Amino acid sequence: MGCGPSKGGGAARVAPAAASLSSTPAPRVRGPRPPLSLDVEPLPAGELDAAVERDDAVAVTRCLAGAPSAAELASRPGLLHLAAEHNAAEVIAVLVAAGAPLSYCDDDHQTALHAAVANGHFDAADVLTEKLPCAELHVVDKYKMLPLHLACEHGNPDLIALLLNRG
Repeated sequence: MGCGPSKGGGAARVAPAAASLSSTPAPRVRGPRPPLSLDVEPLPAGELDAAVERDDAVAVTRCLAGAPSAAELASRPGLLHLAAEHNAAEVIAVLVAAGAPLSYCDDDHQTALHAAVANGHFDAADVLTEKLPCAELHVVDKYKMLPLHLACEHGNPDLIALLLNRG
């Protein structure tokens, strides 16, 4: 699977974990999210990064509503990665619904899914893999790592189970 143009920063590499994976628990399941309407009072697009970092889905929606093109703003390189690195699951859902590409890769050839998994963020990874089939599960980064490799390296049984169930 290919990735889009390479821009933005990469997810932090994670040291191998020593945790045992002998008994893998069932993955957590999140309830359905109500859709957010773009029929809100707009905010300046300049406030978008801060809203993403604090996982403020309402403020992100307001920023998108104030943009000339919500899809173009949501597709800004690195924005989905930023949300994934902060485990901003609700924001990820808003950005994806507005047109943010799940397949975008950063300079390390990592998708937002790589960023979420490398940081041990189950909720972000859950949202990023909801749409099946999830091609991003099969993207190899410049370190020859799939998101599943990163989950194993991180030693997170919930993430491992999620990725195996989705892929």
